[in-house]
Amino acid sequence: MTLTSVGHSQQSGLQAALLTSQLLLPRLRTPLFALNLYGCYCGTGGSGTPLDAVDQCCFLHDCCYRHARVSLECRGRVKWQPYEFACSQSGTECRSQSVCGRMACECDRQFAECLTAAKPRKRHFFYNRRELCAGPKGSCPATFPNKAEILHWRKTPSPPPPGTGSPSKGKGSGLGAGDGNPAL
Repeated sequence: MTLTSVGHSQQSGLQAALLTSQLLLPRLRTPLFALNLYGCYCGTGGSGTPLDAVDQCCFLHDCCYRHARVSLECRGRVKWQPYEFACSQSGTECRSQSVCGRMACECDRQFAECLTAAKPRKRHFFYNRRELCAGPKGSCPATFPNKAEILHWRKTPSPPPPGTGSPSKGKGSGLGAGDGNPAL
């Protein structure tokens, strides 16, 4: 069975993200409501070094959105960018035709996939960031796609690995991969 969602407004984009989350809930190890105050990077802002795999997922999601906002010139609208996607037992496919819509979808898809593999630690929920997340913000990986690659993706619904412009085969490849960090 395939579910398809097409975003037409900011509200639709939020509904699309919620639908994707609902489909992944049985596989998630981290309660979504608790992510807002988890570790150094889950929720608004962030600094220091990610504490564990869940925090790394949040850090890489922030990096992906920053790349879309700055490098792809999506600006602030990337966070609420409506996008088209399809969900099935084999995964979520991003199908948006716009650069910003496609990148927002890819960021959210990789974030959800990262969270399904990450195991949270109880001590990192409701973390005291002010006192325990000292230091500068970490450096984002340089593996995000450019506009030309994203425009090429429009020809295929399957997400390609970064830097190749071709569809990916299976899990493990994705945004933020290839630098020793879990996929975004």
